[in-house]
Amino acid sequence: YGEDRLTIEFEQKAAELLGKEAALLVLSGTMGNLVAAMTHSRPGQEVIVGDDTHFYNAEVAGYARVAGLACRPLPSGPQGMDPAAVEAAIRPGSSTHRPTTGLIIVENTDNRGGGTVVTLERMQQLSEVAARHAVPVHIDGARIFEAAVALGVGPDDLCMWGDSVTFCLTKGLSAPLGAALAGNVRVARIDRQQHS
Repeated sequence: YGEDRLTIEFEQKAAELLGKEAALLVLSGTMGNLVAAMTHSRPGQEVIVGDDTHFYNAEVAGYARVAGLACRPLPSGPQGMDPAAVEAAIRPGSSTHRPTTGLIIVENTDNRGGGTVVTLERMQQLSEVAARHAVPVHIDGARIFEAAVALGVGPDDLCMWGDSVTFCLTKGLSAPLGAALAGNVRVARIDRQQHS
């Protein structure tokens, strides 16, 4: 409810670190990813995601049960999903036979992919594909700070290519629980208005 000073300060610092307008403290990265998926898409749409990502493999299919979304998994290569494959997989417009693409999720680092770091160049390429088709990008950045260190860049440099991002407090910081979901408030409001 916005009454806890420390939570407000944490959310402001998280948004600042990731180069976003606002952030929300949530209980887990799984919760943050689900909230992001529900914010950017609507029931009956599909999410393009790497086949070895946490969202697809280890979040108890909350995307289907809670959000009413389908996943379209693509192979995760040594740098994550191939931008050309993502572009080919996007299903535009409406159809009575297939779901439209509502969201692209990029995991950085890719935990099940051996800690693969998605480079700035690849993040930019995926973002450009998404922009051409007016599809938002969410970054599952559970370990986004580790990715930033590996690439020698700031976390905001990686996050600028996504509309929203989650990071976990349970990873590098070893907190017992917690994550943050950050994004741009204007983008979320526009998405909700378009889908209501």
